[in-house]
Amino acid sequence: MGTDMLRLLGSHYHFRRTIPHVLLPLLGRTEISLSLQTNSKRVARERAAGLYARTEEFFSKAKVMYEDASPEDLRKLIALYQDIIRDTHRMIAIEDERVKAERTYEQAHGSTSTRCRA
Repeated sequence: MGTDMLRLLGSHYHFRRTIPHVLLPLLGRTEISLSLQTNSKRVARERAAGLYARTEEFFSKAKVMYEDASPEDLRKLIALYQDIIRDTHRMIAIEDERVKAERTYEQAHGSTSTRCRA
């Protein structure tokens, strides 16, 4: 995954990935672009790597299915695509909660250490 899939828009990084040409009629767009909800390049790279893997899996399945897909198969593909987007938002929310919990722990642990030394 190249860093060209990361864009800094304003103060936050975004994931950007071009949709394969064969899937353009199915998805009706030329790229996937999602906010990674972070201003940290390191965190953005980690989140983008997960998104890259999920979109790669989706594109692979979609290409195989799309050629001979029934309307029901196409609905399943669209549902999978929507799940990727939904799961990304959940993953980011969980990651943010983990970071907050770590900070709270570190602050409490640090203040306990300070009290013991005094």
